[in-house]
Amino acid sequence: MFLILEIALAVKAWRCGWRAWALVPPATTACVGVLVGAAMAASAGKLDTAPPVLLLGDVACIGVLGAMSARPRSRTDASIASAVAGAIDAGSPPA
Repeated sequence: MFLILEIALAVKAWRCGWRAWALVPPATTACVGVLVGAAMAASAGKLDTAPPVLLLGDVACIGVLGAMSARPRSRTDASIASAVAGAIDAGSPPA
């Protein structure tokens, strides 16, 4: 159920101008899920404790995607992102 909601919100955020940024929250949630699963398997932990942590990650992802879907990406968002990307490429902190 959450997966369908995340996909729908990611598509809506993509169409609101967020483009590839709309894929970051679901990808982060998936990576956290894999890492939690691997940590649980490596430590021989009980799988009963994993669902609340993963559920919290899904709820956070849905919240972020909902905020992205509700507010289209503005020109200032794009200029901030390009300034940070340029600073990362140049190897210096952004001004």
